[in-house]
Amino acid sequence: MRIKRQISALLFFLVANILSADITVNYTPSPYLYFERGNAPFSQNDFVAKLGTLVFNNPEGDVIQDPLLLSYNGDLQFTFTGEMDHNRPEESNFRLASTWNNKWRYIDNQTSHLLKNENLQLTDTSVSIGIYLISTQKANRYIEGAIYTWESGTFGSFNLQIQDEDDQNNNVYVPVNGQEIIEGQPPSSTTSLLDPGETIPDDPIPYGDPIEQVNFLLSIVQEETFPIEEAYIGSQIQVAEAQLMLQNALEGFPYAVNITFRNAQNNPDFYLRLNNVEIPYAIPYTLLFGTREVTGGVPLLWEDILAPFSSIPIFIAGIVKMQAEAAVAGIYKDTIFVEITPIDS
Repeated sequence: MRIKRQISALLFFLVANILSADITVNYTPSPYLYFERGNAPFSQNDFVAKLGTLVFNNPEGDVIQDPLLLSYNGDLQFTFTGEMDHNRPEESNFRLASTWNNKWRYIDNQTSHLLKNENLQLTDTSVSIGIYLISTQKANRYIEGAIYTWESGTFGSFNLQIQDEDDQNNNVYVPVNGQEIIEGQPPSSTTSLLDPGETIPDDPIPYGDPIEQVNFLLSIVQEETFPIEEAYIGSQIQVAEAQLMLQNALEGFPYAVNITFRNAQNNPDFYLRLNNVEIPYAIPYTLLFGTREVTGGVPLLWEDILAPFSSIPIFIAGIVKMQAEAAVAGIYKDTIFVEITPIDS
């Protein structure tokens, strides 16, 4: 009899674990962030921005009790600056909040109950929970059409637990976005509140229509040829211009990208070479992006970029006269690959 009871208990827990594993969660960050007056369960006096949505998939209708936001490694309070009702920029504070059906609550610690009623038991096959920013100020203090720039507070990542249906003193992890769950261990990864890898908003957040993703379109306008003596040490000559077109950008807001120059040899130094494989003579030169010297493969910060268009000239300089005059006559060239990377991407 003692052995039978042990076997029954073991089978019971196996079944319980299989059912718990059936509950999965998908988290989708909002593609664009924007502030608005609150809709239910918030009031029109609340000023909020939706960060993302958690959807519990519960095909067997098991009990989802007391979902917990766990292992959150970000901040719980945030500061943004923008125009307020006194017609001047001011700082305002925001907190994290969660919503379900007609309820909302603050997320107020790193092991926070997501639902207002902590004893609520859900058996719906799909349960949606919204994650929001909510201001500590009333919505009527904000100016519609204004933009609000992040100042402080980082957005972290998290795991989720629910109460074990068969042991109310125990919580179990549920997988978010395909996490692998090993019983008795926390997941090996976490899920970001913002897009993966982001800890702060890329762009200011408007009050009103969302801002679409900013696109940076790079083109290089170059000169066909140039007299080499104009690039001798002590002189420089413009050989190209980097032009950057911005789409969906805020007028007057300064953007930034990293720009990287690479030659075909992936070498940090640059050389002009005769277009003749039988004559390997090369003339070293200095590449300048505006006034800054370029090292191959090392990104340079290009900042204060304003919509809709910005440009910076590219120069060649630093050629030693003796080396150039010792070279075989002909046309020398170098092939440069240019790439840009938006900051925080």
